[in-house]
Amino acid sequence: MSNTLGPPFDAIFGSLSEGQDAFDLIAASLKQLGVDPVSSDHDKRISLTLSRRPGARCLRLNFGNWAILTFLNLSQGEYRRQFVCREDLVPNSSKTKLGGNRFNDTIENRHFDLVVGSLERFQAPDSTELKAFNESLFLVRKRFANWDSGPFRPHHNPLLLRMALDPIFRDTLLISGLNVIPPSIRGPVASLSPFTTNDALDDLFMNPEVLGQILSRLKRKKAIILQGPPGVGKTFVARRLAYALMGERDDNRVMMVQFHPSYGYEDFVQGYRPSINGGLERRDGVLHQFARLATNNPDRDWFFVIDEINRGNLAKIFGELLMLIEADKRGPDHAVPLTYSETVNERFHLPTNLHFIGTMNTADRSLAMVDYALRRRFAFVSLNPALDSPVFSDWLTEHGAPSSVISQIRSKIGKLNTEIENERDLGPGFRIGHSFFCPNENTTPDMAWYLDVIDGEIKPLLEEYFDSRERVERLVAELQSD
Repeated sequence: MSNTLGPPFDAIFGSLSEGQDAFDLIAASLKQLGVDPVSSDHDKRISLTLSRRPGARCLRLNFGNWAILTFLNLSQGEYRRQFVCREDLVPNSSKTKLGGNRFNDTIENRHFDLVVGSLERFQAPDSTELKAFNESLFLVRKRFANWDSGPFRPHHNPLLLRMALDPIFRDTLLISGLNVIPPSIRGPVASLSPFTTNDALDDLFMNPEVLGQILSRLKRKKAIILQGPPGVGKTFVARRLAYALMGERDDNRVMMVQFHPSYGYEDFVQGYRPSINGGLERRDGVLHQFARLATNNPDRDWFFVIDEINRGNLAKIFGELLMLIEADKRGPDHAVPLTYSETVNERFHLPTNLHFIGTMNTADRSLAMVDYALRRRFAFVSLNPALDSPVFSDWLTEHGAPSSVISQIRSKIGKLNTEIENERDLGPGFRIGHSFFCPNENTTPDMAWYLDVIDGEIKPLLEEYFDSRERVERLVAELQSD
């Protein structure tokens, strides 16, 4: 039988749409298993493999040490989707259970089998096979929640995982096959380009000595907070620090979240959430998932960036993890049970290769003070407005700003910052940062742009700082004057 697909997919799928459906199902299954798509390639519990046996080609998804989903080859006829299923959920429409393929282990006293389903029935909108499969994954996910890796990981093909998550990449490889990968799609699979400290210094308006000191502090402490007034580029700096310590730009090893008053331990670490089957199920939070990825890749640095770290209730969000943040409390020897651990032996630790970078706006008066216990576990770095930096002036010139506009920004905003710094109820933490005056690529930094920034961004900030309308109007008028 021939079709338009390339090898080995032409031996497994009867058409392009069948192949697309198969990889869609793999992606949906990974989601059901609690795998984060952004960092899934680093999750060593996953193994996607292709059988190499002639005449017995098949595509298989393993999770932990179980075969979860297999797409058998065309020679099997209509019944060629093999899936894990609880014995009490096996549909009557499925083919007879495969002899000897009951899993030895049970989950919550339930037995599981490998079942072969009809392709037509599996794709039906009211598919009992698909429903039984999804319900079975609910328990499979619990079984392997604390596994770091599976025994089939050495055979994992990352191209197959990318096909599940990237439809455009998928269609290209389904048609071309795996034997010859088109040059147009080789690039994203290639190794990452290096990222040096000189790369980090681009657009930072920071001298090399200061950057080196910050990197050294982050490497030693493994947890820093970048604090400063609005507009000093705290979030921008955070990513540059991560890339610089990595030595390459790998966004898969950088996770960013933003704290807010409603953010809690259940979002960050672990908690119970509604399940697709009704009731509640325990789910790992974003830090728990990311820490597992870092644990599985101990030879590489990973970075967790927390934007606006002081906007949340920090004691509530971190819970017992406050202790684990410390550089000398990392690794399995310091593992502790979490709030929702089912037994005292179910413990969690932070790996030594995981670094935290927080950002803190010193001008937001609505924010809670940073918990003293948390302060002790982070090193602090103060970022200041760089309006007087020659690098900032050169950057504006390179982006087309006239010298008159550059002079206006440096003199007018500098004078305003002096007044803010000397104000008893404000101080240096409320100054205006340089990022307000870093235009986007498609913006011309002329006088009209400057006046619009003053009216639309600086004036509202001053209205927050000062109660007197007359004073705000005076300050704005001074900023807009020649």
